[in-house]
Amino acid sequence: EGEAQGAEGGAKGEILVKYDAEGYGEERVARCRLRLPPPPLSAAPPSWSSRLRHGEALQLSYEHGWWDVKFLRRAGSEFTVVAAEYNISHTVGRARLRPCWEHTPGAGLSREWSSVVAGRTFYYDAASGAAVAEAAMEAAASEAAASEAAASEA
Repeated sequence: EGEAQGAEGGAKGEILVKYDAEGYGEERVARCRLRLPPPPLSAAPPSWSSRLRHGEALQLSYEHGWWDVKFLRRAGSEFTVVAAEYNISHTVGRARLRPCWEHTPGAGLSREWSSVVAGRTFYYDAASGAAVAEAAMEAAASEAAASEAAASEA
């Protein structure tokens, strides 16, 4: 993890990244390799770790960064995940895992970040700081449309 800052004097499209971890310093990185930080762990879908399904996407805290992994199984308080890109599995506690949030720029503020847990899609609601199930968002939108229609008929 680190902080990205605009870099003067670097190649076009590069950003100067200063890492939080001691001993990692800083480096210039192509802008296309960076992404916004995901929602905080406190915004994870309710009971996310107890509802995981085999193959669901997660992120693993490993060597001062977050790596994409797939959930394999749970045994007590230990979770086994695999970094498919490297074909390496890890068995870790819940504190080293987080839901994998996908960022979709331009999807609208309430749908910009999404995560799938137990086959259900959740969106990060920045206003409340919580994950909201897709079905709940659709119900709220339908209710708002019905209220608008009733108000315009009156």
